Amino acid sequence: MKSTLRKKHLRGYTIVELLVVVVVIVILSSIALLSYNGIQDRAKYVALRRSIAAVERAFKMKAIADDGYRQDNYYQSCIG
Repeated sequence: MKSTLRKKHLRGYTIVELLVVVVVIVILSSIALLSYNGIQDRAKYVALRRSIAAVERAFKMKAIADDGYRQDNYYQSCIG
């Protein structure tokens, strides 16, 4: 009788149990992937906004150095 009890404990996992584990892992990894992509998009957006703000500051500093926006040489000096 003891041998039959030991065999029941050592029989392993069923296919259904393994499939449930695989499905849970797939669901968790897809959630993680989606949130990672969202974080990347937000980081790109923030970097773009900072770059635009830096260009805006550069234009303002150039205008201050030239005593205001002068149409005749301001744009030419910034472009080249």
